[in-house]
Amino acid sequence: MGFVDGTKPALEKYKSGMIEISQDYLNWLRQDQILLCWIKSSLSENVHAQIIGLKTSAEVWSVLKHSYATHSRSRVMQLKSQLQDLEKGNMSMDAYFQKIRVIAHQLVIASKPIDEDDLVLYILRGLPAEYLAFKISMETRKEPISLNELYGLLLMQEANKKSHDDEFLPTANNVFKEHNERQHTCRGRGKLVYKNRNYQGKERLICQICEKTGHVAKNCYTYLNLVKNKSTNPQAFHAAIENSSNQPVGDDNWYPDSGATHHVTNDINKLSIHSDYRGRDTLK
Repeated sequence: MGFVDGTKPALEKYKSGMIEISQDYLNWLRQDQILLCWIKSSLSENVHAQIIGLKTSAEVWSVLKHSYATHSRSRVMQLKSQLQDLEKGNMSMDAYFQKIRVIAHQLVIASKPIDEDDLVLYILRGLPAEYLAFKISMETRKEPISLNELYGLLLMQEANKKSHDDEFLPTANNVFKEHNERQHTCRGRGKLVYKNRNYQGKERLICQICEKTGHVAKNCYTYLNLVKNKSTNPQAFHAAIENSSNQPVGDDNWYPDSGATHHVTNDINKLSIHSDYRGRDTLK
């Protein structure tokens, strides 16, 4: 402790009248550098920035003491709060443990060390839900567990979980892919069926007046022509209706409405109302 608190300062590098470095100084320097390495290894990366360029353990200890002792009470409360609120989240188990250890070391520097059993409880509390069974087994354990033992067990738990996730992921992907393919197939079939039904519906339109396909009664030219001629020849109107309803359906094909007012055909029997053309125009 004399190296870091200044009670055992550095010895003279050269003895009076000597050119070579003193062996006593080399021994002191060796021990001081060992302590310096130990202190640096216990600090976090953020704290390392405060001690850049310092060469002895006493210099480093003085800076740390000044930094953390000035607001020691508030700093201790802050560190304990971090320890209580810390959760593993997406961190690896190694990174999670390292973060816990850094906070614990900072509390040691502030002269407020955390009991190892309490530290174990903080670590278990910060684990996610998938470690629930492990947490229960540790909390109900009769014998206390050391930090090193807990660290090893948690690394094993993490490895087992990763192995299980790697095996489950391909299976889940296959199920999801199969589900999408089925859904896509069903959607495709649904569209085809829907289109077929629509198309068949148009083909099966049958007029209730002339019983021909391709149109309904309100669009029937036979009916419209008969209504037009009803006032001039009522008997012909009723005869034509009866005659058209008794005729067999001659053409099951569906034809779109062209909007034409006159039509020609090579089979006059297909028309219920017809008349001979006596004009001079011809079809080519």
